[in-house]
Amino acid sequence: MVEVLRRSPDRVDAPELPTADLAHARYEAQLAYKKAFVEEALSRIAKVRRPVNDTVPSPQAWAYRNTAQYLVTPQGLAYRERRGSDPLVVDKDPW
Repeated sequence: MVEVLRRSPDRVDAPELPTADLAHARYEAQLAYKKAFVEEALSRIAKVRRPVNDTVPSPQAWAYRNTAQYLVTPQGLAYRERRGSDPLVVDKDPW
């Protein structure tokens, strides 16, 4: 993204985090996007067109995760940068 021309009603201000791809959207919209991702993958990759159940929400909209992949570097715990290969060293897991 270079510039936001028209702000979606689903858009929220959020920190730039290397592992939170949908942080720009309100939580309910994130759930809808995740369902759409599964539907698209099933139809495009598996050639299966079937209804997909709604995404099961977490009881907590933020500060949780179900999976994470870290790098262990001499400088400490890190994420891989989204737009490159350099590690992003963090003091603690931000979520």
